[in-house]
Amino acid sequence: MKAALRLLPFLTALCACEQVIEPDLPEQPPRLVLRAFFTSDGAWTAHVGRSSWILEPRPFGYRPVADAAVELLAGDRVVGELEFNEGTRGYMFEGSALQAGETYSLRVTAPGFETVRATDTVPGPVPASVRFHRPHASSGSESGTGRDFSIELEIQDPPGEE
Repeated sequence: MKAALRLLPFLTALCACEQVIEPDLPEQPPRLVLRAFFTSDGAWTAHVGRSSWILEPRPFGYRPVADAAVELLAGDRVVGELEFNEGTRGYMFEGSALQAGETYSLRVTAPGFETVRATDTVPGPVPASVRFHRPHASSGSESGTGRDFSIELEIQDPPGEE
């Protein structure tokens, strides 16, 4: 009897109430979602997807939009258009080197969506110097060459600049 009384709080904790609530949420139309990367040599990669309504079946995950027009702009001038790559499910552009201090934008349009635009400025070069480097004699290096080394860089981050 004592053992049964000791189990009573544990068994009571296992009982739970559940109440199902059907929320009255207005359906939201999908929006374009842009995720993009660029490198200083002018290579651009952009993934264009669409948002999901929270009550949509399987609302999470990447939903690519393959029929978008993705334009690259330098200021207000169109520099080129990113082409859709079926293998990566993204848009790509190989252009000329980017200019430090120049502002670039991607403008994305697709049927049934409002136009979106993302803008970024290429930072200028930051002075860096090698403080020291030290070779290590190693026979089991990851590169297999036996020439591992340590290097320490000093970067002068200009104050007040992002």
